[in-house]
Formats: sequence, structure tokens, C-alpha cells
Amino acid sequence: MTLVFGYSVQPNNISLIVDDCLDAVARSPELEFDSMFIERAGADDWEWDVDRLQFLERGFAHKKGGLIRGVCGAIDGIAIQMTSPLRGDTRNPGAWYNRKGYYAIVCQAVCDARRKFIFVDAQFEGSTPDSIAFASSPLGVHMAMKPAPRPFTLVSDATYAAQAWMFTPYPGVSLPPFKDNYNYFQSSYRIEIECAFGLLCRRWGIFWRPTHQMRLARITRIIVTCCKLHNFCIDHSDVRGPEWVDSEGVVEAQRGNGLCKVQMGHWKIRLF
Repeated sequence: MTLVFGYSVQPNNISLIVDDCLDAVARSPELEFDSMFIERAGADDWEWDVDRLQFLERGFAHKKGGLIRGVCGAIDGIAIQMTSPLRGDTRNPGAWYNRKGYYAIVCQAVCDARRKFIFVDAQFEGSTPDSIAFASSPLGVHMAMKPAPRPFTLVSDATYAAQAWMFTPYPGVSLPPFKDNYNYFQSSYRIEIECAFGLLCRRWGIFWRPTHQMRLARITRIIVTCCKLHNFCIDHSDVRGPEWVDSEGVVEAQRGNGLCKVQMGHWKIRLF
């Protein structure tokens, strides 16, 4: 509506322009995510791109001092808030309503040490746990079929299942020193995906409020497009976004008469 009133463009034309932009980004090979595996003709004909995995691992090792070796990506999920799904889009609208009290579409994403997204899958019902969403995603299916070669691994929070290729934190409190130390360093790797989500939400105002009366497939396309353009910004030296993320993972910026605040681990954006 900002474009409608600000530039005197009809709503139908705005919708067409947005679709043209989504199509253009989807067709651009330069904006594709840097995949961790090489796919060939058949759906099951693929292999891990070891050179790419080594490159990603060196990025984390250089940034983090090599305290945990083998990490090639940080994974987490984000719930993109939306209004109730349109009729005809789903047989069970309630499945899109999450435990935090709003409708959402769940996106699974992996980022590198530069906070660029290297995998994005945004199609899951809002009530879907991260672990199930990941297992159902193309990357999760690939991992189950043929795990990444050692020593390569992802880092995640405790909502994911610990695997030889998935480093998760030790559960509990009052842990012995070696477990507490591991959790501290593991979280320093994992925070990259939290910060990547924070930057994504700060860059694109469409995430500042629930997506309104859109088809689910269109919301998915918008999320993926924004992730690709986020990567484009980082490649062109815009590594901080509109505002910087502080040490606690909190992004704050003035917007209108209120304060837009995004807190790490609470990806429902609130306007105060």
C-alpha cells in the first residue's frame, strides 16, 4: 500500500510488478544459493561438493579461530508471520497456527560464516517443529540418504537431533566444565544463523508485519527471493544491513513512531 499511495500505482499493477521481480530473481543464475552438493540429471544422482564444503569450513575456522573444526554451516528455522491461509490453499488452516499464537510459515535455512544463506526451504506449516521441517527438506533428505563426509558438519540448537553431522549443545544446566565450554563455543558458531535471520528481517520491510492475504506459494517465493537478495547485499559489501546486530543478537531501529525490535530466538517481530 505504501507504493500504491506514494507513487499513484494501481494495486493490480503493483502485484504484477512484484511477480515480475520474483520471476527475474528466480531466473538469475548469479543469485542462486551456493549449494553444498552437485546434482546431475536424475533426482537421486548427486554427490557432496567436497571442495565447496572445505571452502565453507575454512570460512568458519578463520572467523572463529578453529576452536571447532569441520563446521560448514549453521542451521535454524524462522517463523514468518502471516494472516490466516486463504481458502483453497490448505485443508487444515489450523496447522499453520503455531504455539506462539499466530499464523506462520516455517522456513529452514543454513548460512555460512559470512551470514550468507546457502540453503533455504520455506514451505512448512507454522506448527511444524524445526527438526521435522529439516528432515522433510531436500537437505535433510540428502543427509539421511548420504550424510556429509567426515569431518563436515552443521551446528544447530537443541531442537535438532544430534548426529555425527549435526553438532547440538549439551542439554541441561550446571554442566561439567568440558560440556559447558563446548556449549559456549558451539553457540558462537550457531549465532551466525541467528544474526543472518536478524539481518534478513531488518533488510526487508515485508517481514515487519504479517504477510496479508497471499497465497502460500507466493509467500514462499517472496521469502526465498529476499534471502537471495540478502546474499547479493553481502557480496556487495553491505554486511551490516540497515542497522547493526548487537552482542545479544538484538536489532533495534526506529520505524515511524515506534521501535522495531527483533530478538534472537524470538522471530516474531514486534512494533512498540
